[in-house]
Amino acid sequence: MRWKVVYFDDIPDQIECLKDILIDQFDVDGSDDVLKFEKYLETNPHLIILDVHMPVLSGYELYAKIQNSSSYNGCPILFISGDISPENQLKSHQLGASDFLTRDLGVEELSARLINKIQLHQRSALKLTIGNLDLDLEMFCVYIDEAMITLTLNELKILGVILRAYPQICTRDSVIEKIWGDDIVKPSTVNAHMSVLNNKLKDWQYELKFKRDHILVVEKNP
Repeated sequence: MRWKVVYFDDIPDQIECLKDILIDQFDVDGSDDVLKFEKYLETNPHLIILDVHMPVLSGYELYAKIQNSSSYNGCPILFISGDISPENQLKSHQLGASDFLTRDLGVEELSARLINKIQLHQRSALKLTIGNLDLDLEMFCVYIDEAMITLTLNELKILGVILRAYPQICTRDSVIEKIWGDDIVKPSTVNAHMSVLNNKLKDWQYELKFKRDHILVVEKNP
């Protein structure tokens, strides 16, 4: 399971470089054509990186367009630039960006900062989209292709725990701890809920699977 990052930069080599250095943990996609940003938002990325200084639209202008797009899933947006002036960094944070990246960051620090932003967002996110499924934990409802699916409260909570961890692997023990706390719950209880969830979510483009004690979100074969 890998994190999906979209990166906009007017220099294609910068995009290819980021793909190479993050290849172990991230799938990086992007373009130097910022006018195609809607296409990339529809891939439901975990994080977006914007170069600050671009000729057609600056990173700041593109940020505003993404924020106003109906295709934007609310994931963290970060700015990157070789211009590390205090004014440039301040403007990035004033706009509401999740972070400002300099181009001289080492691979380990860069990866750690990206993962931190993604996980922080997922832990607090009330709306999640995976494939054709939308989970709204604020309204306690789930939709597949905009059709509401009826789930029990525990089923919604379990699905929320699993999808908030995705694409990282969730364990059965972590589901039990987060849903039932200190109550004694048998592993078979989680298994039963998972079976019911897969049946109710049969039209989802993904499915839930066990691998030993791990719960996987696996894309179905087309």
